[in-house]
Amino acid sequence: MSISNNGGPLNIRTYSLTLVFGLAITALPSIPNETTLESTYSVDQATFSIFQSGSNVTISVEDSDSKATDSVAINGVKINPDQNESFSASLGSEYAADVTLSSESESTISKNPQFRHFESKTISLTNLNLPDAAVAQSMLATKTRIRYQTFIGAPIVYAPPLGCTTLTGALTTFFYGNDRSWNPDSEYFKTRFDSIISWGANPDVTDDIAVATTQRVTVPILSSDKIIYDFAIASGESMQLRKYILTSDYVTFQISQNVANPFCPAAEGIQFRFSFFVKRNGNYTMSGEFMQIPNHEVYVRDNINYNWRAIAQNPGDFFWCFLPIEAMTFVCTKHNALEQGTF
Repeated sequence: MSISNNGGPLNIRTYSLTLVFGLAITALPSIPNETTLESTYSVDQATFSIFQSGSNVTISVEDSDSKATDSVAINGVKINPDQNESFSASLGSEYAADVTLSSESESTISKNPQFRHFESKTISLTNLNLPDAAVAQSMLATKTRIRYQTFIGAPIVYAPPLGCTTLTGALTTFFYGNDRSWNPDSEYFKTRFDSIISWGANPDVTDDIAVATTQRVTVPILSSDKIIYDFAIASGESMQLRKYILTSDYVTFQISQNVANPFCPAAEGIQFRFSFFVKRNGNYTMSGEFMQIPNHEVYVRDNINYNWRAIAQNPGDFFWCFLPIEAMTFVCTKHNALEQGTF
């Protein structure tokens, strides 16, 4: 949802959220309805004020950037306010709402308006009318999501001298990065590979994949010539999910990809191959290999606790590793990884 300035120095909007919880617990006492909680969160130049009374939540936003776009999402779904600027949601038997507060403003790295800076923060709101959240932790998850993202932390990266096509008369060529650090909710990435596990009588694993647009900038030798902006989207055909064992208690599957820069046909792609063993109670094992370029981040969450928990965060290595001649060297060989834990 966009926050307009309306001529004033601040963008201010108020959102009313009613959380409808269907979890019935009669053996334990509940917290009185008048229980309240108030908190404030800063995201970029925006300030989100959250007032919670029982299961009712009110969110207001103040933003010093009149051109910024501020938004609110609940459990990963962006909320669009109605004419009264209020919204409601039914969480069924779930006890918590995962609320993402986002602010997007013009990027400081480019005067081109299509390049913008994005920042977000995710918080978990618990129904204050329910008993302690530990009650819900004893419940079995019905959905588990594992997110594998790759991104370039720097604002820009220069094209390697070999493997990438360049335009005649170019002084230099570079690509826009994602200009961010670790963030599972960021919409700025190179590739995203989500594996969604559905538990229960008919267990299954499905994928939700995305490849971002590659943005190339060519600076001409002659200052009188215009800077050239090119855009292309790499193929996601290599992003594959292979399912092996599917039971109501655990699943095993493998994900893999090799997504190359569409402007660098002779270069290596962003690649990994990992096998997962995931139990419904939260135990997991992730093992495989990856080319450590760019940054790789892996997270997990389920419907019991919508907070992302980090499985792995591997910073990127030398960018020339994308060149085939460099990828064959010792420095740029693929890395083996084994991660085990409980979420």
